[in-house]
Amino acid sequence: MGFFGTLFDGPREVRYIDEIELLDLLENRVLELVVDTNNKKIYHVHPSVGHLQTVADILKIPKKDVSTSNAGYFVSAFIELMDRKVTKVQVGTSSLELSHKVEHTSIQIAIAQKLISDLIDLSLKLHSIKKAA
Repeated sequence: MGFFGTLFDGPREVRYIDEIELLDLLENRVLELVVDTNNKKIYHVHPSVGHLQTVADILKIPKKDVSTSNAGYFVSAFIELMDRKVTKVQVGTSSLELSHKVEHTSIQIAIAQKLISDLIDLSLKLHSIKKAA
């Protein structure tokens, strides 16, 4: 069992935005993600868990041990959606970076931005989200 038992069984890889992520948007228009720039994977951040705990869960370490040296390649991301349309994207601006001082290289940020862009493009092709006007 994960952090929230049957409700949350740990970090879930995201290949495209699907109904699980869209259900989170019922209360919050922002989809929270963590990008693993080493392995080119994107993970869903459960709204009640947060970026730092998600990274700790992926690394299987205590939250207090997350640092630039062991987690610098994990970059936070936010995708704001309204009526299934992307209205805003932010990369590297969560408490993971701002409060906990996990730093990234410009290459890691660029990789994260590219992976998020690819995620949005695939989600558009699969019609799970709509093209913004």
